[in-house]
Amino acid sequence: MESKKASKRFLYTIVIVATLAELIRGFDLMVVAGALIFLGKEFDLSAVQQGFAVGSALLGCIFGALIGGEIGDLFGRKRTLYLTALFYGVSAVGTALPHDFTTFCIFRIIGGIGVGFASVVAPIYIAEVSPAKIRGKLITMTQLSLITGSLISIILAWRLASVTEFQFLLTPSAGNWRWMFASELIPIILFAICLFFVPPSPRWLMIKGRTEEARRVLVKIAGTEKADTLLKEIKSSLTRETGTFSELFEPGIRKALFIALVLSVVQQFCGVDTIMLYSPVIFQSMGITNAADAIFRLVIIQIWMIFATVLSYILIDRWGRRPLLLFGSIAMAVGHILLGYSFHQGVFGLRVLLYMFILIGAYIMTFAAVYWVFVSEIFPNRIRGKAISLAVFTLWGSSYLVKQFFPPAKEYIKELFGSEAGLYWFYAAVCVFAFFFCWKMIPETKGRTLEEIGRSWTKET
Repeated sequence: MESKKASKRFLYTIVIVATLAELIRGFDLMVVAGALIFLGKEFDLSAVQQGFAVGSALLGCIFGALIGGEIGDLFGRKRTLYLTALFYGVSAVGTALPHDFTTFCIFRIIGGIGVGFASVVAPIYIAEVSPAKIRGKLITMTQLSLITGSLISIILAWRLASVTEFQFLLTPSAGNWRWMFASELIPIILFAICLFFVPPSPRWLMIKGRTEEARRVLVKIAGTEKADTLLKEIKSSLTRETGTFSELFEPGIRKALFIALVLSVVQQFCGVDTIMLYSPVIFQSMGITNAADAIFRLVIIQIWMIFATVLSYILIDRWGRRPLLLFGSIAMAVGHILLGYSFHQGVFGLRVLLYMFILIGAYIMTFAAVYWVFVSEIFPNRIRGKAISLAVFTLWGSSYLVKQFFPPAKEYIKELFGSEAGLYWFYAAVCVFAFFFCWKMIPETKGRTLEEIGRSWTKET
């Protein structure tokens, strides 16, 4: 049989197409940040309603994450990504046209289901096609794509906030917020078309007993010799796994699940993701009254986030997952303390932007990127979808709680203590906890195959 060499072009085509799901996820979740100022005026929203305008999509994320892994296991990663595109498209149209706040939230929830699917299936898909030596980098590309989508949505929101040329095409609204949501259709259509050109996950094909199809995909990705070795390793791992939910709670595996669930909570309760989403409103509370100016500052932050993600891409397979998490915990704690001190003293200006750069840069470079890499690679093949569904379900549940209650909590603490500093100091305490948890519990996974990592949990027992 003729030996074939690995095709990097084929591998990166798969990864880039899969990351389009994350680009749309970033666009979808961040576009509301640019629109929130105008939504508040259009529908006369209270602080709690503002929280729900942001948090409603996360309700869909919770449900989508809970069933996304099971759907991915049943129908395949690729078909589930098609379903993701459908939910994204329905949401984009629905959120652009509502005449009342309730209808808007219903379609945000529908879009959130798509986000939940994408957040589970896209990292699994990439992890299952990636060579061990560069798996961290390739999964980190989902974070780069996510932030690129966020940046595109914010730049679009910034431009639309100050123009009036196209208002006649949709129901007239302040700041063109309807066009902010409708424009999401462009990457959604591109994503649906590109999915035609990628194969199913080889490890999913093996689980379904389609060995020859799996081998053809692996040969293109890794070359003939490496593909045959991987096939034997995957077959061996599958014979030791049942794939049932009860396997998640067996000795060894339940430790992996516990680590994933705690990381899911910490990744959101460290507060950085929420601060990014509400940053235009935070800037306005600091005296920047022009909406377009507040959104423009978010554009600057998004560009910084791309730079931090590139750093993570470079370092994650060099330093490893654990050192990055330890560094990020301390750096985020420092950023929160400094930001809280500024609000406590009532001193703002450029220093606040600097503190936000420290805080957000540390988060994006470490917890935001490493979480998805680590969680997508630590579980055995047959239960990977189920385990990641539980982890991401916990992540989105935590995200909903934090984002829903951020506006009223900020107002309550400000009224009680005269400033909102205490909220940022609470987040700093969470980051300190994260440091000690990662120091004690997180193993290093860089450079190991998925099958090696999966076996390591049972070896501990």
